[in-house]
Amino acid sequence: MGNMIPHPRQNNQTIRSFEPQLPAGLNAVLESGESILEVKVPGPTSTALLRAFVAHHAEQDMPSDEEIDTIVSGLALVLPRQKEDTSIAAVKLDTYCEALRDIPIADLQAARDHLVKTARWFPTISAIRQAAQRTLGKRNAKIARARLMIRRHEEEWREPEPVMTPQEFAALKAQLPVTIDAGYEAGA
Repeated sequence: MGNMIPHPRQNNQTIRSFEPQLPAGLNAVLESGESILEVKVPGPTSTALLRAFVAHHAEQDMPSDEEIDTIVSGLALVLPRQKEDTSIAAVKLDTYCEALRDIPIADLQAARDHLVKTARWFPTISAIRQAAQRTLGKRNAKIARARLMIRRHEEEWREPEPVMTPQEFAALKAQLPVTIDAGYEAGA
């Protein structure tokens, strides 16, 4: 199961995207600054989870022009402009749409929320992109680390070989002068 991330869409519909849930340890490795070469090579189960995580983020919801219009218009409603010039508003909105359409909708929404709380004036395209980087940059770094771990698995992981077969263990056990009891505890 994954974390539900709501995405407001046109006509007030909501699309819910399920982000693959990573185990805490694997998530911590992706968020850490530790060198990938210092981390244990992931096994098949961890690699499958990493692949699902990367695949999910490869299909991020990109915003429609209407969604960008809604975000920019919302910012215009709550933040004052430094210069009031309504004659170029439509052209400016088209420019904002063109410049912001490559940022996933979840990051644009996070940027909007951040700017509403922190901006003094209506933001420039650059300010919106910079605010979106707060979440986009972290996620892209996590995705890049996941890809490196997948590659490391493909190149370095080998099926562990058993130390001894059950028959070899039984033969060794028979040779020992001490009886190994299943209930035996060290120091008892």
